[in-house]
Amino acid sequence: MREVTIEIWSSKPREHDAYTRYERDTLLVEISKTYNTESGNRAMSFARQFVKAMRRNGELENREVVTISVAN
Repeated sequence: MREVTIEIWSSKPREHDAYTRYERDTLLVEISKTYNTESGNRAMSFARQFVKAMRRNGELENREVVTISVAN
């Protein structure tokens, strides 16, 4: 079983020469999920699918930064 932590941050734009980069600003939500797998790569894949589903359902905005970490 692998524990995955998904952090959702608000972002602020930082202007560079020819592009804009969005950086983390304030932590909005922290979600902990446990997946029934021993593979860290599979757990990361499941977490990415979860985040994509949240974006499709309108629960996340494109401006929000998502950080996913898998516990050892």
